[in-house]
Amino acid sequence: MKKSLLLKLAVVLIVSMVAITFLLGCKAEAAEVNILGMSCVWLDVLEENQIPVFEEETGIEVNVIRLGLDEIREKLLIDLSSGLGSYDIYFFEQGWTAEFLSSGYLEPLGQYIDKYGTDTSIFFEPALEYWGKWKGDIYAFPWDIDTRFFFYQKDIFEEAGITVSDDPNVHMSPEEFMEILRKVHNLKEGVAGIGYLGGRNLVSEIEWREMFLIFGGGQGKYVLDPETYEPLVNSPEGIAATKFYASWSEYAPKGHTAWAWDENMSAFMQGNVVISFEPSVFAGIFNDPKQSKVAGNFGWFAPPQVDDNPVKAAYGGWGIGISSFSENKEEAYQFLDFAVSKENASERAEYAGVGASQKFVYQDPKIIEKHPYYPFIYERLQQTEGFLPRITCSSELVDILAVQISSVVMGQKSAEDAMAEAEKQMIEVLKRTGYIK
Repeated sequence: MKKSLLLKLAVVLIVSMVAITFLLGCKAEAAEVNILGMSCVWLDVLEENQIPVFEEETGIEVNVIRLGLDEIREKLLIDLSSGLGSYDIYFFEQGWTAEFLSSGYLEPLGQYIDKYGTDTSIFFEPALEYWGKWKGDIYAFPWDIDTRFFFYQKDIFEEAGITVSDDPNVHMSPEEFMEILRKVHNLKEGVAGIGYLGGRNLVSEIEWREMFLIFGGGQGKYVLDPETYEPLVNSPEGIAATKFYASWSEYAPKGHTAWAWDENMSAFMQGNVVISFEPSVFAGIFNDPKQSKVAGNFGWFAPPQVDDNPVKAAYGGWGIGISSFSENKEEAYQFLDFAVSKENASERAEYAGVGASQKFVYQDPKIIEKHPYYPFIYERLQQTEGFLPRITCSSELVDILAVQISSVVMGQKSAEDAMAEAEKQMIEVLKRTGYIK
């Protein structure tokens, strides 16, 4: 009898231990969030400064998977279209917004926003509307938003006798801008006048879109008619923008059309170009003496203005959302709520000067003291109207336009021929996807 009782107790103990081990295993597996994002400075800040704090506070493990710009979309689409749910949180570029919002790939966040009391009023409203809102709910938050303008090396401008304003509402003409390029190009041996991309990727399209807006294109509605979706690229404004953008190439380093963000950013940081046309998110890196040779020696000025056209700016940036296939949605949102909070957004901005999507960051005296260009960026973001259209074929239109722009920059086509071809191909895509007949 005694042996039988002991045997029963042993069995109960073993079963209990197995059950506890199983439950702990399940808990450990559930308490894990995988994030897919582009390798960049705001992931550095998250990984180094903020994720360890979140893990300590919640016990939720956060894994960051970094990919380059060209890889991230491919990985995302494979995972989402297959429903694998390998990533719980992912960043998505603005050209993919409608595709992701309309496809069921993103988890609606309204219920979580209410549960955790997330303050969405801190975001720039146009950015939240664009990246997040879809059919009555919020599916994502704007994460890293930017606009583009020109950075320059102050000492070389002084040597050339050039003075420019850092007022975002003061603009030179395109002709005055080209005269500056001529003066500074190779003024210092081996230092080209300007660094920019012009290659066949979505980045060159965003840069071109800025020029399209200053020449009066699209009334701030990008490159499609906002009512009919007819392409506007093969217009006097589109052709003028293409010619102007391509004309910088004469003063750029050889091979610049093969550059991606890293190469363009590095060229300015190393002092190898006098002017750089960059997203505002890189200002903090340029100002970091540990990384940049131009720290303390760079200024900034707004893009040119053409005639009396209204000043507008093109939005760039990324959204952040939760995969609808994630098995860890609750934990993923806990991290999302933590990451976009005032405290953490301020830390990222102060640490690296990254492109915060929260308005208050650009008005914080402590942050402005460290990053004096923030009021300039804030004003530029207030002027921003140039979004990509929220249609599911946006990424295809971007690819088409980028290839044609690049062909002009590299001297392979005239602006007229390139924009005519871009219009033709874009119409084919818009017809195939049902946006025009």
